[in-house]
Amino acid sequence: MHPLDTDDFLKGNVMRPVQSAPGLINQIIVRSFMNRREPMTIELVTVDAPLMNGQELPFASGLKVIHTPGHTAGHVVLLWFRQGGVLFGADACGNMFGLSTSPIYEDYSQGLRSLKKISGLTFETACMGHGKPIRENATEKFRRKWGVERTLPA
Repeated sequence: MHPLDTDDFLKGNVMRPVQSAPGLINQIIVRSFMNRREPMTIELVTVDAPLMNGQELPFASGLKVIHTPGHTAGHVVLLWFRQGGVLFGADACGNMFGLSTSPIYEDYSQGLRSLKKISGLTFETACMGHGKPIRENATEKFRRKWGVERTLPA
């Protein structure tokens, strides 16, 4: 876990203030998620080692940690260099109805900057936390979606 998320998770807190990505469906998801009757908690965890940007994990022939804040301050993706590159994107984005932003962010504008950062990497396949994997030409699809300057909605 990245150190920017560690303190809250060690206390069992899983929700900090969030905002919806633009769009009606995202707003509905956020409202449904945030209006739960029971508070979201997790069992207290321990963190064996912090994940730092640029770090290469010593298993699976090396997974590179890339800090991609936005969904959370400490959000990370992992990049595996084999098989043409495989991105494990977690909640940086989704692919439920096509490649899109996640519905929920702590900082949406930071999330867009992180998506542009991800678009600068090279990977054939992308797996997200929600939706189907992109099995071919994933970098090209990311670059078409986020690889150019985008203006934020007003």
